[in-house]
Amino acid sequence: MEQNVATARLNFNNPARARFMTKQRILILDDQEDILEVVRLILDYEQYEVTCTQTAKAFNKELANQKPDLIILDYRLPDANGGEICRQLKSDESTCRIPIILFSAYFSKADDLSCYLCNEALTKPFDMTELTDKVRSQLSLRGVSGSMVN
Repeated sequence: MEQNVATARLNFNNPARARFMTKQRILILDDQEDILEVVRLILDYEQYEVTCTQTAKAFNKELANQKPDLIILDYRLPDANGGEICRQLKSDESTCRIPIILFSAYFSKADDLSCYLCNEALTKPFDMTELTDKVRSQLSLRGVSGSMVN
């Protein structure tokens, strides 16, 4: 009986343990409401705490109010460039360790996005498995090292 109790305590799917775990926070900036809704649904299902913003101003306000574990930025926005936002965040000591995924319909896998210092890139339209794999990968790298490796 004692062994069963110990096994239950180690089980990550144990509802009793889940109450004490905090969800990892993801902050998203995209100007397209339909994309935000799809990404939110996918990541909510994966048990992440998701905050969506549609403007750079709203994004900066949310960033000041919370410390996200991961950021997803649209590359092309009406009021800003997601790549430039990424570069600014990576050059700031307080945000440089947060993994950032850039996504857009305006670049391909052949594009060199290293100048923006993003950790991952995702081309729209994207496969939801690819999205969740990239999110999980970046969050696990952050959890292991405490800092990002591009």
